[in-house]
This record gives sequence, C-alpha cells and structure tokens, in this order.
Amino acid sequence: MISPKLFTACLEMVMKKINWRSSVNINGEQLSHLRFADDIVLIAESTNQVQSMLRRLDKKSSQVGLKMNRCKMKYMRSDVLRKARIMVAGEEIEEVEQYFYLGQEVNMRQGLNGELS
Repeated sequence: MISPKLFTACLEMVMKKINWRSSVNINGEQLSHLRFADDIVLIAESTNQVQSMLRRLDKKSSQVGLKMNRCKMKYMRSDVLRKARIMVAGEEIEEVEQYFYLGQEVNMRQGLNGELS
C-alpha cells in the first residue's frame, strides 16, 4: 500500500503536468477542478470538455501508477447541457442528480432539503 504522503506527492505531480485548457468562472476565480486528498471534482462548460479532462487525467495518472476508481466516478450536469455519455477507458460514467462531496450533498436544484433533513 502506498503511503498517504507519497500518494499526495504523486497526485500533485500529475495535476501540475496536466495543462487544463478549460475552466469556469466561479465568483471571479477560474476553476477547472476541486481537490481534497483523493477526491477530485472536474468543472467544465461542456460534456466534451469533461470527457477530454477525464482522458488526460486517466492517462497522466496511469503513467505514475495511479488508477481512478471507476466505481466511485459519477458526473452531474446542469439542465442547459444535453444528456451525453461520458466514457473513461471504454466504461460509461453514471450520471447522477446529486452526490456527496466531503460529506455535503451537491445538487443542481440548489436545494438544501437533503442537508437540512
């Protein structure tokens, strides 16, 4: 098993090697992703951008021996985007309407019902 510090160093190196071409303006900040330990959220304006970002992340991480846990991979889109298939290494990623990131429910409804209950 890889030590947490070595894992973090490897993942940091991978993320620095990826030159994200897309980002989204959120409150004046250009963001392409969020990270905490091994939890990564990719942020893009289109499903094509997400597909490209996933391919690059998969390729760069596999070059240093890291694998994405495809069982935990999900994607969520806003209603302005058409439904599309997102694939990584030939496997389709499940689309969800909400998910939990760092213990907090994230959804596109801007609702807090799940968190409040």
